[in-house]
Amino acid sequence: MSRSRSRVLAAAAAGALTVGLTACSSGPSKEDYVSSAEQICADANSELEELGEPESPDQLSDFLDEGIAIGDDAVEELENLEKPEGDADELDRIFLEPVRGQVDAIRELAPQLEEAVANEDLEALSELEEQQGPEADLDAMRDYGFDDCVEFAEQ
Repeated sequence: MSRSRSRVLAAAAAGALTVGLTACSSGPSKEDYVSSAEQICADANSELEELGEPESPDQLSDFLDEGIAIGDDAVEELENLEKPEGDADELDRIFLEPVRGQVDAIRELAPQLEEAVANEDLEALSELEEQQGPEADLDAMRDYGFDDCVEFAEQ
């Protein structure tokens, strides 16, 4: 066998091995996952900031609808990210499930929030604020490497 032919075969074998190892890859690295998630959260944070605050009770319904839509979109994108191998349960527990729960709780509480604001019922508003769903484990999120996603989870 000629030397050039053996090099071609060796290169082909190395390429096949690389493709095989890549195909067996077990998801993104933690750093790649955090980077992708952080971009989603940063975008959602910017959109929520641009939304501002309602200036009157008449604007509350639209404000809530838009905020819920931003939250839904961000959570869906985050849920669709491939998680690093072995970290799915932890990420669900400390971050994704609580944030999904918060968005769902706000959606369910929206009519009551609107009614309490319309009636200027501060006691009802205070009670409703306590029902805004589960809290993400912000310390664990920071330990995992999140910053923008911590801010998103706090909103």
